[in-house]
Amino acid sequence: MGRCRARQEPNRAGTTILWSSHHREGYGRLCRNTAIVDKGRIVRNGPKEEFFTEPGGLERAYLAATGRSAEHAAVAAR
Repeated sequence: MGRCRARQEPNRAGTTILWSSHHREGYGRLCRNTAIVDKGRIVRNGPKEEFFTEPGGLERAYLAATGRSAEHAAVAAR
């Protein structure tokens, strides 16, 4: 059984799965909701579609929710 499918079974049964990832591929198939966590606190939460249909997508949503600048994100990615 693939890793993604192994995670889908408990999720379908109602188990919440906390998945921390920067990769949208598996996340997009598994998750219904997205939360942006900053310094241990949820700063934005909602259906995943809200994050990917906005201009700038998830990165822009992250920057807006945390009050950080694009320069901060570029430095953190190095």
